[in-house]
Amino acid sequence: MNLTPIELYKKQLLHTTPPVNTIRASCFASYWYCSEKARLQAMGVNEEQSSPTAAIGTLIHENITKARNPSTLEAELQFALQPFFKEGIISRNYKNTKIDADGTFTTHGADEWKVTENRECWILEYKTKGCNYVTPVDISPARFQNKMYCWLYSPIFSLIPFKLAGGQIIYVKRVGSRGDFEEIGQTEKVWWNEEVEADLMEQFEHILWSWSHPEKQIPPKSWKCLHCPDLYKLKCFFQTGRVYDGT
Repeated sequence: MNLTPIELYKKQLLHTTPPVNTIRASCFASYWYCSEKARLQAMGVNEEQSSPTAAIGTLIHENITKARNPSTLEAELQFALQPFFKEGIISRNYKNTKIDADGTFTTHGADEWKVTENRECWILEYKTKGCNYVTPVDISPARFQNKMYCWLYSPIFSLIPFKLAGGQIIYVKRVGSRGDFEEIGQTEKVWWNEEVEADLMEQFEHILWSWSHPEKQIPPKSWKCLHCPDLYKLKCFFQTGRVYDGT
């Protein structure tokens, strides 16, 4: 019996063991800002309301999407990707017996796609800033998240008539509180290939291992702690000396 692309996709990726945890790509990437805060968020410790900065960032993403008209090929790609979403989410299982990790990574989707005439696809990821320059603190999480999006989408591209070339990070400056923005003029491309994927898998393993051994995590810079909400400080290993296990 011939399987449809979505049936084949599920057969290739979903193993029989139920996932024990689900982690969003954005949460996993925030490890590169603060490992302990990212660990707590992965365990379900989250603020009830998003910060004003995050809300403005969402507005900017919406405004960019509305302002950009997709090409014919980009519209075709979006149509081809739709069957692979489940309740608005793209997911991929991850299993690593070496560190006893078994779970699922998810994303609500890329910010946008850029498709060239030869059907090569680039994941566009917009990152908002309050200033007009980019620092290493901004780059590390963004770079990791962009690669992770490539990993999440990669199996799908073996089933549709497009090629995943990589991702592109575009930094913009927030202007006011209504979702206005200015281009910073700095961008970065991430090419997707076997070497990049192998390196990313090593990073996956390291992060998940460190979350299983919180006392061995690298502590964040003290200025990050000053701006951290009490919700996390009260459960933070570096603030309390105790490992929060969800209880």
